[in-house]
Amino acid sequence: MASWTVFREASFHEAIALTTATARGDADRGLTVAAMNDEDGPYFAELLRVLGESGAWAARIGPAANPLRPAPRSPLRGDDDRAHPYEVSHAAWHSLSHAVDHLSCLRALLGDAKVVHMYAPFSLVRSALENACAAVWMLQPPRRADRLVRRLRFAVTDSVTASRSSS
Repeated sequence: MASWTVFREASFHEAIALTTATARGDADRGLTVAAMNDEDGPYFAELLRVLGESGAWAARIGPAANPLRPAPRSPLRGDDDRAHPYEVSHAAWHSLSHAVDHLSCLRALLGDAKVVHMYAPFSLVRSALENACAAVWMLQPPRRADRLVRRLRFAVTDSVTASRSSS
């Protein structure tokens, strides 16, 4: 683990005192990093392995990918036809795209940049989780009417949030 920030046997207070160091030792960059010890290694390796799976998903949502469309006469296609221009499939795909993007960013931060920030990973994980849950929430109800209500509720919430943030 030559290039990783590892504070061995550091107490909590010692780790806090060292939080201005970076994974590459570039203290002048002023990044806040978390402390890791030898016990964290296997968990960190597993985290990187799981986050590596986001690459396949990122390829599916990237600009070069063909967006998936609901099959003709499928319940989701029926939802889209009834909700146009607020297609359920588009909203679910959009939410999943956000989730994957946040997980890919976390993978790049931890695996490629080799920086273990103290707080930022939690924001990325939270955003990924919220967006993935939004897709499941919209698609989960067995009844079309419930899926359409959830999709429209999602659109209204987005609109209200956007108008509040712009004022």
